[in-house]
Amino acid sequence: MQKRFIILALMLLQSLVWADELQRLTVFFTNDVHGGIVPQKAEFLNPEFPPVLGGAASAAGIIKNIRESVQAEGGSTLLIDGGDTFQGTLVGTLSGGEAVVDYFNMMGYDAVVPGNHDFDQGKDNLIERIKQSNFPWVATNIFNAETGKVWEWVKPWVIIEKDGLRIGITGAANVGTAAMSFPENIKGLEFRQEIPELQKAVNELRAEKVDMVVALV
Repeated sequence: MQKRFIILALMLLQSLVWADELQRLTVFFTNDVHGGIVPQKAEFLNPEFPPVLGGAASAAGIIKNIRESVQAEGGSTLLIDGGDTFQGTLVGTLSGGEAVVDYFNMMGYDAVVPGNHDFDQGKDNLIERIKQSNFPWVATNIFNAETGKVWEWVKPWVIIEKDGLRIGITGAANVGTAAMSFPENIKGLEFRQEIPELQKAVNELRAEKVDMVVALV
């Protein structure tokens, strides 16, 4: 699933630029994890004796080290994901994504947007993963087709505070999800155009006087 990660520095820029002290925010962004939490052999580096690379432990170590460095200098961090989290590997598919969400919980993710492949095992399975999550799933453009309201299992936006910095986070699922999914997997859901719904979310976050907006698209 093609993604774009956008930080919209639209919100009260004077609070960041003209403040007595600048605030440092380091953003970690993952995307299209597709259940890839197990290290893989990197045959592209050495076909005969491929080294083992990647996986959850490797990513966790990198993020942990950077987090500690940033925090030691008085900064804060944000960890977010662009969706397509668990479909695509045995551990992701056979656990229905449970193993991946366990990892995301352990890592302390701040927010995730659903990708089209997160519906591959059905809407009910995704609901179970959302229930399992210690973080919000944001999608301002997924609607309950019956009620006409934002799907009750996601949030159109959230506000997270990091050392006094109010960060608004919103996101939009791929509008093409309806065409890329089996009808029974997304029954009762409507995927609206991203930009108009994101603009509504940004306007609402402006009204909440956040310092900045992060949009996952």
